[in-house]
Amino acid sequence: MTVLSYAVSWIYHVGKNELISFIAIFTNSLNVGILGNSETREDNGKTLFFTHGHLYDNYHLPPILKEGDIFFYGHYHFPDISINHGVYCVCVGSMGRPRAGSDQSYCVYENGVIRLISAEKDTVLVEIDTNKN
Repeated sequence: MTVLSYAVSWIYHVGKNELISFIAIFTNSLNVGILGNSETREDNGKTLFFTHGHLYDNYHLPPILKEGDIFFYGHYHFPDISINHGVYCVCVGSMGRPRAGSDQSYCVYENGVIRLISAEKDTVLVEIDTNKN
């Protein structure tokens, strides 16, 4: 298996056991921070919310989010992007235990663009530019 290579500033792990597999993708990175569940960051006026997904998901959004914000979660182990009440809901998939017939996958967020990527096929599954909406 080969994977697309990205230089990253932060890695958010929203799963439980997949961290080592996930970090192996980013061996070219020099400045990597790993933060836990329920972390938030700001990016150009958008709140980015990261959580595992067992308390919040695309049907039960964190109350701090507003239209245009981005919600990243795992728990369901398959890649998916939906919009609920104007919030981008990104289920990042799973590197260790993909479900529902999905590939091993991960998500890259860069300058307002969300990419869900198949680690098995080295392809972008879904790409959404949140700056255009």
